Order: sequence, then structure tokens, then C-alpha cells
Amino acid sequence: MTPFPKQSTAVSGRILSAAVVIACLFVCRNVAAGPWVHRAGHGYTHVEYLQYFDRGFVGTDEGGLDYRSRAVAFYGEIGLGWETQLIARVPFVRAWNRDAVDNSFIHRSAGTMTLALDRTVDARVPLTFGVQVDVPLYRSPDDYDDAEGLDADLLPAFIDRFPTIDEPTVTITPKVQMGFSGRRLPAWLQASFGPQIRTNDYGSGLAIEGGGGVFVFKRILALTTWLSGRFVFDDRGKDTKEHIYSEGGLWLTGLRFAPRMNFSARAGRVLWARNAGRGASVTATVGYSF
Repeated sequence: MTPFPKQSTAVSGRILSAAVVIACLFVCRNVAAGPWVHRAGHGYTHVEYLQYFDRGFVGTDEGGLDYRSRAVAFYGEIGLGWETQLIARVPFVRAWNRDAVDNSFIHRSAGTMTLALDRTVDARVPLTFGVQVDVPLYRSPDDYDDAEGLDADLLPAFIDRFPTIDEPTVTITPKVQMGFSGRRLPAWLQASFGPQIRTNDYGSGLAIEGGGGVFVFKRILALTTWLSGRFVFDDRGKDTKEHIYSEGGLWLTGLRFAPRMNFSARAGRVLWARNAGRGASVTATVGYSF
């Protein structure tokens, strides 16, 4: 699953969840992925390009901040045998924001790496159990100082709620995933939920995701939709990002000249957020099944 990059991306509340991170954490958004665990040696991979933008997502003395980010993410799934598969996602982000008097902050680095293991208990039941670990690969906001080009008094406003940078903490998410793919009806549904356990002073909570798609032209072109939420129940004193994110898109697969490849284009919006912005995103992917 491509979580809304939390950087996602996404992506778990630092909104890009899409990824980002939002997209996201870790439920797969493609028919070739998700609760359908791959056989040993088989899998799926894609390259993802995501843009996120928001205006005035946090107030300062000078007014709101314009925010932009671009991310390229590499995602993969591979079957390990014993009804188990490994999932990995690594994003690379360039993000920047600017206020009304042209103070600006630029962030370039890897984002939040996601690793997950999923296992099917019974191959006849479209249900998997797994665990996901999100590891930040970037500098913590505490590592920045006024050498970055901003007055030290402005840095907290620019960095602490930077949507593309997730909380600087390892997050562990035990999860349950379920899915349905119709044989006669060319459609599919997916859902995932699980507690999010953060390993420092940021709050733990719950991650919920769900969506589906339906083919509108043979089994080549499909309409897709996705909804994800990150909610905090254990507030330990540090502001932790929360959000509800929705997106829709097109998915193209089964082409004669590239039967193993698929392509997608999606647009999404953060419907609600706390301690982060309510921006919009556009995403494109090129994938390959093997």
C-alpha cells in the first residue's frame, strides 16, 4: 500500500500520506497488491511521483505559509513463501515553504522508510495479519539551526508543522488487512486497520484505510478511490499529526504491448487535519508485476 506520504509522502499524520505518507502508511492500492499475498519469488514494484501543495497551513506573525513538495518513492512487494510477503517503500523529498515576507525553508532528504511483513492465515480467506515499521531517514527538526537561512525565532513555525516531515520517531503498526476481488463483477475492495505505537514522546493512536475500484473498460481501465485516517488517542505532550485523506484516480493495466505493467494517476485532498496542513496532492505511478 502506498501510504499517503507522510514525509508521505505521506503520508503517520504528517500528511503526505501520503503519503504523503500520506497514500501512505501499509495497504497496497493496486489490484496486484494488498491482501492478496504473492507466491514466493513473485511480486510487484512501482515508481511513484507525488506533488503536494497547501496555502497558509500554519499561522505565523507574518501570516500563513505557502507549502510545496515533490517526492519520488520506490515501492516493492515480494513473496517470501509460507504465505508471507515483504513490503518496502523509500521516498526522496524536496519540500519548501515561504511566508508573506519571503522567509523560506527548504528541506531535501529521504523521507520515512516503510518496511512491512504480511501473512495469510488461510489462503482461501482474503485476510492478512502483519506488522509495519516506519523509520524516518531525515534530520529531526531539532537538528536545524539559524545556519539554515532563517532567524532562530522563525524556525519553530517553519519546521515543527512541516507536513512533509513526519514526526522524528519510529512507528510500529500491527495491522489487519482484508480484501475482496470479484470474479464476475470487475471490482475490488480493500481495508486495513491497526494501532500505531510511537516510540518516544509523540502520541500513539489508530490507522484506518480503505478503498476500492471498478473496471469501466474491459479489464484495462479502472476508477479507484481511497480514504485513510490517522488518529491520536495517547497524547504524551508533543503535537502529533492527525488527518483524514481522500483521493480518486484512474488505473490502467493489461495492455497488449506491456501486459505486466500498470499506470495510475490520482488526485487527493486532506479533508481534516490537526497539527498539520489541509493541502491537496497529485500522484502518478508506473508499476510492474513479476
